[in-house]
Amino acid sequence: MTKSKIRDTIFDKLGKPTTLDELAHTIIRTVNTFSDAKIDGFVWRIKRKKIQASHNAPVGKVPNFTVPEFFFGWSGRLWVRYKTMPKSFGSDPFRNTLTYTGTGGAGTYDGPFTDSKNSFSWEYRFYEDDWPTLKKNLSQERLLKTLSHDEKGGRTFLNPYHNFEWYGSD
Repeated sequence: MTKSKIRDTIFDKLGKPTTLDELAHTIIRTVNTFSDAKIDGFVWRIKRKKIQASHNAPVGKVPNFTVPEFFFGWSGRLWVRYKTMPKSFGSDPFRNTLTYTGTGGAGTYDGPFTDSKNSFSWEYRFYEDDWPTLKKNLSQERLLKTLSHDEKGGRTFLNPYHNFEWYGSD
């Protein structure tokens, strides 16, 4: 299935996330709905930054190892605990989420889960361009924060970090 078909399916069946928390829930529901695995715990620690498109790229763009482009997105660490394990690799259920796992694998990796059974962790990334409603809302939020001032007259800025924790029953 092409990336644009994957995105259309997610948007048609699960909606268009407008916040990072909604995106996290959308990813959980995507895995739980469209794969043999069932997630029972999902935690990320991510930061907004320019991401190199060497191994993967946003919808409509082509990865390039030689001269990769950079696109804004979010990158960090993901910890997942499965209630029902995938029949193949632990990261395979994420192939149809428009998010990308990297280095990591089975185990807790100093994460939130104390039991390593059914727990995985990876380097994790996704591109803002793949989530246009989220991108638009984050751009508006950044603009409003940049234009606003705190009570002392100083400028305020949007925090480039985001943490999300979910422990079952979405």
